[in-house]
Amino acid sequence: ILLKTHFEDGALVQEGQLLFSIDAREYRAQVNNARAQVASAEANLYRALQDVARYKPLLADEAIARQVYDNAVAAASQAQAQVDRALMSTYTSEAEIDLARDRALEHHKLAIKGAETRAKAVDANLAELNGRIAVLEKAGKPISSNLKDRLDQAINESLELKRLILKNEEAMVSVREKYTADKARFKV
Repeated sequence: ILLKTHFEDGALVQEGQLLFSIDAREYRAQVNNARAQVASAEANLYRALQDVARYKPLLADEAIARQVYDNAVAAASQAQAQVDRALMSTYTSEAEIDLARDRALEHHKLAIKGAETRAKAVDANLAELNGRIAVLEKAGKPISSNLKDRLDQAINESLELKRLILKNEEAMVSVREKYTADKARFKV
C-alpha cells in the first residue's frame, strides 16, 4: 500500500532520493510467514533424516523391510524439497541471504567481544592474585582461604569465558554453513 509520494509529477529526481513510502506491514507479515514455513520445513527435514539414520542399520540387519527404508529416504527428499521451496519464498536475492547471515552472526560477534573484554579484566585479576600468592609464598607466609577462593573463582570465570567464546565461534561456523547452503539452494 502506497502511503506517500515524495516527489512532484514531472520533477527531476536525484539518484538515491526517496520516491515513495509504503506500508511495510503486509510485506513483514509475508516474510514472517515464509520464515515460519522454513522453520516448519526444516523441522520436518530433521525428523525425516533421523528416520533414515535410524532405519539404515535396521535395514542392514534385515530388521525392517526395504520398503520402509525407501519410504524414509523418499520422505527426506520431499522434506528437502519443501525446505528449498520455503527458502525461495523467504529470500529475493543472494544479497538478502548475505544480510540475513550477517544479522545472525552479529549476536555471536557481540557475545565474543563482551567475553573477550571481560576475559582481559579476569586475566589481570589472575595475574594480580598470583603475584600476591607468590609474594606470600616467598615470605613463607600462609595463603588465606579467602585469597585461595578468589583465585579459584577467577580461574573458573576465565575458563567459563573461554568456553563461551568457543561456543560462539562454533555457532558462527554453523551460521555461515547454514547460509552458504541456503545460498547454494537459492541459486538452483
